[in-house]
Amino acid sequence: MRPMRTSTYRGGGEHAGGERGVVRAWMTPLAWWVVVVPALACGSREPSPPPDEETRELTPADLFPMTVGDRWARESEGEHSLRVVTARAGAAAVFFGTDRTTAERFALDEGRVALVSPDGDLLAPYLDAPIAIGHEWAYTLGDQRCVASYAEAARRFEVAGRALDDCVLVRRRCEGGKAEEGAASADVAVAHEELFCPGVGRVSEELRLVPAPDGIPGRRAWRVTYYRVAGAPALPAPESIACERLLLAPTDVQAACGSAFRPAGSAMVDGACRMRFAAPGGVLEVRARSAHPADDAAMDALALEPGEHARAEGNLRRIVPSASGGTSAEGVADEAREASVGGFAFTEGAIVFAVRVTTDACAPERAQQLEPLLRSLVRP
Repeated sequence: MRPMRTSTYRGGGEHAGGERGVVRAWMTPLAWWVVVVPALACGSREPSPPPDEETRELTPADLFPMTVGDRWARESEGEHSLRVVTARAGAAAVFFGTDRTTAERFALDEGRVALVSPDGDLLAPYLDAPIAIGHEWAYTLGDQRCVASYAEAARRFEVAGRALDDCVLVRRRCEGGKAEEGAASADVAVAHEELFCPGVGRVSEELRLVPAPDGIPGRRAWRVTYYRVAGAPALPAPESIACERLLLAPTDVQAACGSAFRPAGSAMVDGACRMRFAAPGGVLEVRARSAHPADDAAMDALALEPGEHARAEGNLRRIVPSASGGTSAEGVADEAREASVGGFAFTEGAIVFAVRVTTDACAPERAQQLEPLLRSLVRP
C-alpha cells in the first residue's frame, strides 16, 4: 500500500476540509428516510514520475477544499442545488447546502478531515490518512457502523468542459442505521461511491440501499456541474448565464441585507436569469444575462421596469428609487409593487447584472455589497 503521489497538483494546505458524516434526506411519495452519511476519502497509485518533476503526496486536505466562499453547483436527476463554505467557526469550516436545512462543520484533525460538532468535538473521521489504494478505516457515527476505503486513482472527471485529473474514488459501506418512520430497517446497508479531485473536492456521489426497501428508490446520485473554488483549476468564463451557473447563495444575500431574506425562486425570463429573495419588508432580485455589447443600454434594458430611469454613477447604472415601479414583472406581491424600489446595474465582461431591491427591506447601499461577489462569479 503506497501513498498516492501526483505531479499535476501543487495546491497548498489552505484548502483543508471535508464533508463528513452528512445526514441526507430523500423524499418519496411514501415517506422521508434519513441516512447518516459517513466518511470517505481519496487515494491513488501512479507510476513514479521522472525525477525532474515536482512531486508530493496528496493529503485529505488537498481533496476537500474549505476556503470561505468556495462553492459547488450540483445536479441530481434534473434538480439543482448549491453548496457553499459560508464561514469559519474556530478550526472548522461551515458548509451550507441549499438542499439542506442545517449546516455541517468539518475540520482537519491530525491530518484527517473530520466531521465535527458545533462545539468543535470530533464526531467521525471523513477522509483518513494516508491516501493510499487499499487503505481503509472504520468508525461509528450515531447508530451506524461504517467502513471506508480508497478504491481507485487516476480517474478523470469533466466539469463545464474542463478535465480534472488524478481524481480518487472512495467506497464506503454503513450498516445499522434506521430510516424515519421505519421505512428502512437495520438490515439495509448504505453503499457510497464518491469521487474527489485534487484542489476541487468532491465532484460526484452515488448512494445505494442494499437491498432497496419496498417503495423507496434504491439509488441516488449527483454530480458537480460548475464550481468556484480558490486555487482550483479555472473553468471557462461563461458566455451566457443560466440560473444553475449563477452560484449565488441565500447566505450571500443574508450577509448583505439581513437574515430575514429567504429564497423565493429563480427562472429564466427573456433570456435572463432572475433570482429572487424575499423578506417581510419586500424583495431583492438579481438579474443576469449576456449582452453584446454590454453597454448602458443593455444595463437599462435589464434593470428597469416601465416608467423607471437610471443615472450613471461610476461604473454603475443606479436605479432612481420610485414608488411606481415593481421589483419584477411576475409573482411579486402587490404590496412590494407599491413600495419604493432601488438598485443598480453593472457589467462584467459580456455579462450584465442588475440588482433590484425594495428599499424598506434593504437599502440599495447594503445590497451593493453583492457587486464584488457577482463579478467574481463570472470572471475566468
